[in-house]
Amino acid sequence: MSSRTSTRRAWEIGLVHDVVPAEDLDRTCADVVAAVLDAAPGAVAAAKALLQRIARASRREAIQLGVEAIAARRESAEGQEGLRAFLEIGRAHV
Repeated sequence: MSSRTSTRRAWEIGLVHDVVPAEDLDRTCADVVAAVLDAAPGAVAAAKALLQRIARASRREAIQLGVEAIAARRESAEGQEGLRAFLEIGRAHV
């Protein structure tokens, strides 16, 4: 037996990221692809690894793993570069 979920419900529960009219689909897809390609590769790899570890962890262990992963990324060269870029953007908007 198959059940269907409405577009609105899929968006409400986080099953889909964006819901757009058909005429905006190509632009929206291009924006998402650009954002993915712009992401720091080390951070993406670390996030994937963290998700795999958290999936098998207790809540307490998952929180600790998350804290450790965030600290490690912030200390990395890639993390420092990202933080500098974030602060530069913030200064530009002040």
